[in-house]
Amino acid sequence: MYTNEVHSELATINNGPYKWWHRRWVKITGISVIILIVFAVTLGLVLNFVVFAPKKAETNTPVATSSSSPATTISTPSSLSTTTPLVTSTTTQHAEDISAIVTRIGINVRAAGMCNGDRNTYATYCNTRNSNSIQDAMSCINKLPFVTGLAWGCVNAQFGKCKCTADTSYQNDWAHTFSEAKNNLFKGCSNSIEAERYEGNMYLTYTCSTHNPWELEIRFNKSANIQTSYGNLTNKINDQIFVYRQSSWNDYPKINTTFYFEFVADGDVKPSNIILVLFDRQPVNISLIIVPPLSIFPSKPINISTNNGTYDYGAVLYASILFYESQRSGRLPSNKRISWRSDSMLKDCGENGEDLTGGYFIDGSSLEKISSRTAQFTSVLAWGVIDYEDAYVKADQIEYVRDAIRWSTDYLIKAHVNEHEFYERVGDEEFWKSLIDDWSRPEDILVSRPTLKIDLNKDNLFVPGEAAAALAAASIVFRLSDPVYHSKLLTHARQLYNLAKNNNRHLFLLPSKGGNALAWAALWLLRATGEQSYLLDAKQHYIEFELDEYTHTIYEEYIRTIGVQVLMAKIIKEQIYRKVVERTCNNVVHNMQTTEKGLAYIDAFSKLKSTADMAFFCLQAADIGINTQEYLNFTTSQIGYMLGDSGRSYVVGVGQNYPKKPRDRGSSCPALPATCNERAYLNPNANPYLLVGALVSGPSFSDYFYDDRMESKTNQVSVENNAGFQSAVAGLLYHQLGLGK
Repeated sequence: MYTNEVHSELATINNGPYKWWHRRWVKITGISVIILIVFAVTLGLVLNFVVFAPKKAETNTPVATSSSSPATTISTPSSLSTTTPLVTSTTTQHAEDISAIVTRIGINVRAAGMCNGDRNTYATYCNTRNSNSIQDAMSCINKLPFVTGLAWGCVNAQFGKCKCTADTSYQNDWAHTFSEAKNNLFKGCSNSIEAERYEGNMYLTYTCSTHNPWELEIRFNKSANIQTSYGNLTNKINDQIFVYRQSSWNDYPKINTTFYFEFVADGDVKPSNIILVLFDRQPVNISLIIVPPLSIFPSKPINISTNNGTYDYGAVLYASILFYESQRSGRLPSNKRISWRSDSMLKDCGENGEDLTGGYFIDGSSLEKISSRTAQFTSVLAWGVIDYEDAYVKADQIEYVRDAIRWSTDYLIKAHVNEHEFYERVGDEEFWKSLIDDWSRPEDILVSRPTLKIDLNKDNLFVPGEAAAALAAASIVFRLSDPVYHSKLLTHARQLYNLAKNNNRHLFLLPSKGGNALAWAALWLLRATGEQSYLLDAKQHYIEFELDEYTHTIYEEYIRTIGVQVLMAKIIKEQIYRKVVERTCNNVVHNMQTTEKGLAYIDAFSKLKSTADMAFFCLQAADIGINTQEYLNFTTSQIGYMLGDSGRSYVVGVGQNYPKKPRDRGSSCPALPATCNERAYLNPNANPYLLVGALVSGPSFSDYFYDDRMESKTNQVSVENNAGFQSAVAGLLYHQLGLGK
């Protein structure tokens, strides 16, 4: 029996309905898993629809503002008075990471107001939030003698001389006293100033790096319209909340760098209407600083005709200097005069992080910065200021032209990173090919650019020679106005010249390969210092490189040699040098091929530039008594051809029938926030902005000019084009006013 019972029990276990999933531990595990899944799903829904969800805006709800506080709350949407972000970042960060990344955030807002009509009057320089009344503006302008820089309605007020900017024709309307300036300034203005538009600039400093796209949210307490080229607008509610995220062309913020966000706000809003700024979902401290944007760049052409049939050379100088300002790179000053230009190329740096921002774009299309070519035009520009300073003073342009030269020399000093190294180039053609949109504004380029550094210990005469000459010439310009800067320029000039002089010069037998640059530098150091060692060097270089032999053929690469010849005759004053200059200028004046309308056609590529340079050099020859009237007439005729004697002006925005489509990126791009790309380049219409003062390449030998920005042979603009031209114009004004008698 016992055996049979056991067998029966075993049979029951093996064949009965009890399965393995009926075991207790299996049931407990299954129930636990189900509970965890339900909990996870519930938590996910809560996070998605409650915690991280964007706040819904209530439509058609009136805005309620308070007059007692600038940081006014808004009833729509209900969350505006809090620091809750409107949109969450797609790359979620932990709170401790954000606090480590952002340590100091602030916003500086520039405000501008306008009088009624077409008058360009702007907000006060005073640091005040109450800039919307005439009384406040009058109070500020009365303090002008104690305010440094530009202020409401006046230029260079600290020197006791104001220029009225109440009207677009201000350049011809000087005010000699503060009382007169105020009367002119407020003439025709209403009793209140409306802040119709302002520019905002945000500066955010990082202490550590992040590779997450940045996100910026700006909230107003009233409807506004924001225009910016920085980032992509990802969300906008009621024209009061704007959310921007990093664009594909923006760099990720790097260690200890400054994030910069510039915008223009329209819609009758003031800086105080900003109630909240969030960066990466963290609140930003807002501070308001009122400074003048001063958009006085002319939108209409400049009339240079006079009653006696001559040209207003002072107005031409004004226009040419404005062109130089339009070609500035780097962080622009608060008193910039070109409304459509902003900071650009702020990531220009050397191999070891050296600051290479600033300087000039060598031309309007490549946007490259080339130090040797910058030095070339700077020395010619400085030469005109040195010899015709009184003309600049009479034209009220002396401070502006000094600023133009300093903008160049400051950059050359930066490029001279140490005694033996010098940066020759920033940017190149290959860089532009790497961009998505090949034709872009300078302000749109937010990445670093390739550089070329040269070792000054190696065989190189050209680059250090040109730089030394420019710095030495500029030192003369600042000798009296800024003695400290004068000394700094001379120090760098001496270092660069000594390195060039000690290189292996036997490799540079041709003047165009560096010999003329070495002589050029020695002559300018001689003129700046009077030291006889430079006189001996100049004579030696002149003989060694046979700089008197290149008078039978004149084209662009030998223009510098002719400059050396003229300086030798001017400084050393020996008959042997005067004869060389006379032979060279006679070759141009008498033997050079000339177009039917009178242009001395020196070089088929550089065209007007080469002719303007030669006109200036021969005017210098006239000034030292070499065929004075003949060479003065030659310079007058060539500059006249460029200003309109040929039936058209070749200087943009100056005179009649001027070029409308110069080959320049900045002026050819549409107004922000429109994208600038190849469509702007191919646009058959005139450039949206007037590039006043730019001398284009020029016509063909048949005097035919094809106005097309795609044609570099005719429409290229360059800071090099304007140097000899501007110095020649200054010389003609000098003679026109009888200042040399």
